[in-house]
Amino acid sequence: MNAIVEPAFGVVDLSLVRESHTNPRQRFDPIKLQELSDSIKTKGLCQPILVRPHPDPENHPQCVEIISGARRYRASQMAGLQSIYVMVKDMGDEDVIELQLIENIQREDVHPIEEAEGYDRLMKQFHHTADQIAKSVSKSRTYIYNTIKLLALPQAAREACLDGKLDVSTAQLIARMPIAALQIQAMEEIMDGDDGKPMSYREAKSWLKNRYTLDLSGVVFPLMDATLVPSAGSCSECVKCTSNQPELYADMAGADICTDPDCLDSKTRTYHLRTLEEAEEKGLPVMEPRELDKEQFATRNTPFQNFSRSNGKWGPIGEQIAAENLPEPVGYLRVDDRAVPYYEKTAVQLALEKAGLCDSIEKHNAQIQDKLKNPVRPPTESQLRGAKQSELKEAAANLESRIRVAAYRKVREECIQEEGLSISMLRALVKHMHRGDYYLPTSDLPDVYPFADKFGTSFLEAFESFVDEASAAEIEAILMDMLVDASNYLVVIPEDINNDLELMAEDEDCKNAALFNELISAARVDVNQIRADFTEPDVQEDSEPPAADSAPPGEVEPSAPQTATTGKATYHHPDDTTLTWSGKGRQPKWLKVFLDSGKTIEDLVKVESAVATADTTKLKPVPGWPFPRAKD
Repeated sequence: MNAIVEPAFGVVDLSLVRESHTNPRQRFDPIKLQELSDSIKTKGLCQPILVRPHPDPENHPQCVEIISGARRYRASQMAGLQSIYVMVKDMGDEDVIELQLIENIQREDVHPIEEAEGYDRLMKQFHHTADQIAKSVSKSRTYIYNTIKLLALPQAAREACLDGKLDVSTAQLIARMPIAALQIQAMEEIMDGDDGKPMSYREAKSWLKNRYTLDLSGVVFPLMDATLVPSAGSCSECVKCTSNQPELYADMAGADICTDPDCLDSKTRTYHLRTLEEAEEKGLPVMEPRELDKEQFATRNTPFQNFSRSNGKWGPIGEQIAAENLPEPVGYLRVDDRAVPYYEKTAVQLALEKAGLCDSIEKHNAQIQDKLKNPVRPPTESQLRGAKQSELKEAAANLESRIRVAAYRKVREECIQEEGLSISMLRALVKHMHRGDYYLPTSDLPDVYPFADKFGTSFLEAFESFVDEASAAEIEAILMDMLVDASNYLVVIPEDINNDLELMAEDEDCKNAALFNELISAARVDVNQIRADFTEPDVQEDSEPPAADSAPPGEVEPSAPQTATTGKATYHHPDDTTLTWSGKGRQPKWLKVFLDSGKTIEDLVKVESAVATADTTKLKPVPGWPFPRAKD
């Protein structure tokens, strides 16, 4: 080795230069390396490499070890140089590693996995804390933890990340998963996304969240229970719970999310089995759901209308009252090896009253006494007319809702018959939307969804199992169901009906419903035929309001029909019999175009047909806005 006094600059034979095994940069782009070599050939090396006397002089006598400049060293070798310009500093191992890290992370092309290996060595070999490293490299503490977490990837995922096949941000999402087998499975699913292409970061994040993370807020067992799976301990202290590693799961701050679905499933099964065993040991009944006396007992699925003085509340009681506010269970139902508690119905009634969800007898009686003290005046003639108009509106709205549901059924049938999109994307999208703010129209289409009577976790599990087994075309139909339900297109309320029993077209919600009409048309559904199936004759203007014990709005009590046959003239286009006009009322668009072309009404084809009119006490349907009228 040439004589060099430290610190000093000099020239050293390339044969005496050794690369450092602690350099976090282990991969070099061959194209860029060749470009640097070509530059050195023509212009020489402009900047010396930083070296130190080799720390193992017995095995490497007179040699130096590179601290910084391995890329320049390799390019010089490729350029055919015999020696290289160096700056020598005598530095210890810890200082070398820290300097190498700082020098390398300031370069854009250093791979984060190699960077993570350097951070890991600083922590394990030199006992640096994350805060110390963060200060040294001017990075946040969270950045240090997320980078080091890349080392939790299995080798296959590391290689895919280093080769650029797996995005680093996506790799960090996979690295947070606690089980290697799940990491490999998730990586394969992400790498084989739609059309065989890898998912984007956003797609992968959504996929992992929906498929591999579970919200602990809805679990049935106590999070502090460490006996369910002794090897895992309690969820409240588990490292697989996101709230226990806030630095690693900054994007899930404040939420208790389990990242080990298998462990959570095991705890849930153990809890249910243990609960059933303990119930039998205590002598509590354990029965099948069909054996439960619903007049005497109730579950969290029991609807509010089964209780007294519920003030019109609807839906399962379990959605509005916490489990801890319910009485002690008097037995359990065995539902697919799950323990579903049931309670004395009278005790649940008291619990609902205490929670303010039902009125107590005293409050109810006080309200009645108040009404007796302040009797209601007889309704005026104007109020009676208003009540009659409201009843007509409600009946018309109910009929229009039925028409829309029937029309939408036709749309779904058309959708399922068409070819679907990528099933993996559709399944992930549908599950994501359902876990967000989108719901299924189960009340309008109960026959489509066999699990419509479930709620909470049971409903979610049944829905996602249903999605996993559905075809691509069925998934598309489910997606459409959610969008249509979110837009409230299927249900018309009385407030949407004007005094002429027509939809108020100037209303903003009704204008939005025009999009639903466009969907009906695009699916080639004949809403005129559907409307005809629902159509009933007009209400007589001077008919009396329905009696208190008459049929509900939208239904008609049977009466003796008064039928007659009248002639009704219908025109249709001379070249297209599907384009028709009744001869009265507004002219359809096709007719306006026809007349604008210079033709006249006489040029249309006129057809005489017999139309029967039935009981005049029955209601007429809502005229066709936003749908075309049946007669147009």
